[in-house]
Amino acid sequence: MDHIHENPKQPRVSVIVPVYNVEKYLTECLDSICNQTLKDIEIICVDDGATDSSPSILAQYAKKDSRIHILHQENQGLSVARNTGAARACGRYLYFCDSDDYLEQDALEYLYEIADRYDAQLIFFNHEPFGDGDVDQQRVREAKKYAFRWGGYSTVCTGAEMMLQMLRNGGWIVTAWGSMVQRNYFEKQQLQFPAGILYEDNFYTFHATLLADRVCYAPKILYHYR
Repeated sequence: MDHIHENPKQPRVSVIVPVYNVEKYLTECLDSICNQTLKDIEIICVDDGATDSSPSILAQYAKKDSRIHILHQENQGLSVARNTGAARACGRYLYFCDSDDYLEQDALEYLYEIADRYDAQLIFFNHEPFGDGDVDQQRVREAKKYAFRWGGYSTVCTGAEMMLQMLRNGGWIVTAWGSMVQRNYFEKQQLQFPAGILYEDNFYTFHATLLADRVCYAPKILYHYR
């Protein structure tokens, strides 16, 4: 049974975490979210039919932190899990966090302050890949070529202008966890992650960016990508 609590006060950020068989990494991810310096958040974890101990880990965290809400569904894939979480979110901004990665402790506060200052519909930032001890570090170096934004960008501009700047210097990275989006804008534009395809982030980020009038960039590494 899904259990999500009514919140009379709109949280500043809804963090949406799709979860599927990530028992090895889920604790690190949830700790990084629960310990954010921005406390006014809700954490929506979508159990996408996990068959390992991930659901029990989620339940343990939900008992300790009332900001955590758990949604259960049959396995339908990452896109549907993200869409499920977004449909139940009520924060001013939405952030999609993968359950095997983690955030810097001040990430959401830093992003929210900039986004709020400019009433941004979308805010991009930087991130850094990492690997477990037994992972070939060459893979991490290769990942840095596409999972790191090199160069500087405008603090605020249209989405089309931001995309052009990023394309010019190789900083156009389509990952859903590489940006935070205003919920009203997300809903007005009927943004979705398409189900049943690979590279679903391409579709979402392309549309989210090009349709936006106000896009920001935060020049800081805030996310660690496994």
